[in-house]
Amino acid sequence: MSKLVLAFELSGQVCTAALASEDSIVENDFSATRGRGLIQAAAALLQEIGATRAQIGALVVGVGPGSYTGLRIACSAAAALAMALDVPALGVNSFEAAVFAKQHAGPLHLLLDAYRNEVYHACFERRGDQLHTLQEARVIDFDAAIQAVGKHQMYLGDSRFAGHGSTRIGDSDTSSAALLKLAFARGLRCDGSGYEPSLAAMPLYLRPAAFRG
Repeated sequence: MSKLVLAFELSGQVCTAALASEDSIVENDFSATRGRGLIQAAAALLQEIGATRAQIGALVVGVGPGSYTGLRIACSAAAALAMALDVPALGVNSFEAAVFAKQHAGPLHLLLDAYRNEVYHACFERRGDQLHTLQEARVIDFDAAIQAVGKHQMYLGDSRFAGHGSTRIGDSDTSSAALLKLAFARGLRCDGSGYEPSLAAMPLYLRPAAFRG
């Protein structure tokens, strides 16, 4: 029985689930229902390809940074399903996956509105199938982010920064398919082996939960 990897991404406005085999990925966008539609989206994917829950060999979840509520739902669902299916649940940084998916040459910043005049900021550079961290994800104020990105730099995310000399090449939302592609590039196999995540399958909160996103 061939194994599959199930992934969830709810860190941003776009909510997706994806199911991957060794050579293909199918994805379901359930943004309209958000967390309420997560389990149904996963079940629909299994039905679409004629697979069963017993074939799931691992779970991958986007751990953020991003929406507190979305991250709690995604990570809780991944943990519960992993326990029920007796498979590993693996965390992937949502910012890293978003940048990796763009296949951009050179440094690429990521800026996501964190509210209260603050932003989540990180910077990575993809070289082949390797992603190098130039700036770990952090929370900084709007003015500091303008300085951090600087002029003539490329970024994903908040459109407000485009007027300060940098160039926006896309939004900051990642996808469950992007999570899987990064995890596979780092050695993940469909039976759950080969990948040693640097993050647990738990929300990556960069500030106290009293600040709601």
